Amino acid sequence: MTTRWWLVRHAPVMGDMNKIIGQSDPDADVRNLSAIPRLPKSPGAVVVSSLKRTRQTALALGYRPTHTEPELAEQNFGDWQGKSWDDITGPEGRAFWTDFAKSVPPGGESFVQQITRVTLALDRLSDSIGHGDILAVLHGGTIRACLAHALSLDPMKVSAFVIENLSLTLLERTPYGWRIDCVNERLHS
Repeated sequence: MTTRWWLVRHAPVMGDMNKIIGQSDPDADVRNLSAIPRLPKSPGAVVVSSLKRTRQTALALGYRPTHTEPELAEQNFGDWQGKSWDDITGPEGRAFWTDFAKSVPPGGESFVQQITRVTLALDRLSDSIGHGDILAVLHGGTIRACLAHALSLDPMKVSAFVIENLSLTLLERTPYGWRIDCVNERLHS
């Protein structure tokens, strides 16, 4: 029995794209967004995070969310949210850029911590929802965390994956382990 996770990164957010968004909650720009034939027509479940940009994107694609999962939210960058990456300087900035996977932004969480919470949620939802198609509209960091879990990748290495807005990453959980069908397949121009 295979559980197929159709992971779609949300639409771009409204506002300044040069700011650290993390778990702040801006609206998604879903203008001119509609159903995409590549995605399953009737998935067994539609999962979104607790951040509204994922719900807005799912609805614009024609899906009504069945599960809202806070544990699948983007990495929490704490006090850095709303700042630009150029603002992250000094000892905290140096520590972050030296080992951004383990470094914890002030008031936030590390990427390693995000991987842990995403892994627990992914496995729990796979078990509770069961086999078949699960469409999940999520975040770039969350999708990278899913890849880290599925491929048992080092957190620094998984950051090499590009996950663009409105792209598809398709993972399959089988009785024999995880398989990767595609990563960052462009769904919308």
